[in-house]
Amino acid sequence: MAEPSTAAAAHDAEVIDVWAPWCGPCRAMAPALDKVAAEFEGRVRLTRVNADEQPQEAERLGVLGLPTLVARRGGVEVGRHAGGLNEAAIRQIFAQVAAGEAVTRPRASRTDLWLRFGLGAAFIAIGLAPPLKVPALLIGALFLGWGAGSLIRR
Repeated sequence: MAEPSTAAAAHDAEVIDVWAPWCGPCRAMAPALDKVAAEFEGRVRLTRVNADEQPQEAERLGVLGLPTLVARRGGVEVGRHAGGLNEAAIRQIFAQVAAGEAVTRPRASRTDLWLRFGLGAAFIAIGLAPPLKVPALLIGALFLGWGAGSLIRR
């Protein structure tokens, strides 16, 4: 694929996928990324940067972790996300960059929220059972906080 610097000039809206062959989340995301890119073909260009083969490009983009999606419009970064994403979150990023909007953090699904609250409650219940288990209480509190923070950002 083309270098991001030339791709931005040739295409107004662009999502740059910085990945590596050894990266499990990168490989897991690839089919959904390809599917969404095909849906937005002609409106958003997908550019792939292999961090192993193009480390200078990954460094120029300021990538610290893989996978990273960098959204640009007219060559200007409008958002980024580091870490694995599901198809719905990838579609949200493509839709926002296609519409000329700033890319916002993908929202947690209802299922994700229930899992976070459920895990938090389970760990707290385990931690409160005699004898008191402080590590389980802390893990439970982290899950509940993570769920509550995601709910507030909705």
